[in-house]
Amino acid sequence: MKIGFHAAMMAIQNFALYQGYFEVWGDMPRTDACQETRAALQIMAGTCMFVQFLCVGMGLGGVSDDPITFVVFWILHAIGGVCFYTTGTYLTPTAWWSEDGRVCRGQMDHVPYPEGGQKEWGWAGQSSNADRLDLLVGVHLATYWLYVYSMLAITYFSFLKVTFVVPMLEEMEEKKSSKMLEKPPQAEAQTA
Repeated sequence: MKIGFHAAMMAIQNFALYQGYFEVWGDMPRTDACQETRAALQIMAGTCMFVQFLCVGMGLGGVSDDPITFVVFWILHAIGGVCFYTTGTYLTPTAWWSEDGRVCRGQMDHVPYPEGGQKEWGWAGQSSNADRLDLLVGVHLATYWLYVYSMLAITYFSFLKVTFVVPMLEEMEEKKSSKMLEKPPQAEAQTA
């Protein structure tokens, strides 16, 4: 049950980050100042879209005691998580809070709607996207280690505990009970 909840939390977090990063990326101006931030948002949106179902597959393998499913999804998720999720977690705030990121924020306030899509007030008013990205990056950074904890928890409950901890505890219990069944050397000497 713990495995399922950890997998669900990870998938929900990935879906939420995917939605947020994808929307802001799509609305961000295609200017030189925004290029680095746009690239970081692309990495995060694509990675979160990709790994959200891997979290569920990893949890499925753990809950159903299917080692092949667990290992395949765990490896794919680890590749996506370590290579791209962690990289994006570093690149996104670094790009957004850089000097170019500040310029990009200013440009987000002055992006006109494309031809034919103009609203009655004439401007996209995308300053809310800059605020949205500040919040999104902050929440992402605040929950990053919770995500890592859930990944480690699924790894422990699905693999390490079953493979190493439980057999070790069973062996210790078996030794303890076999020692209790043996007569102490003093008792044998007294009966002789």
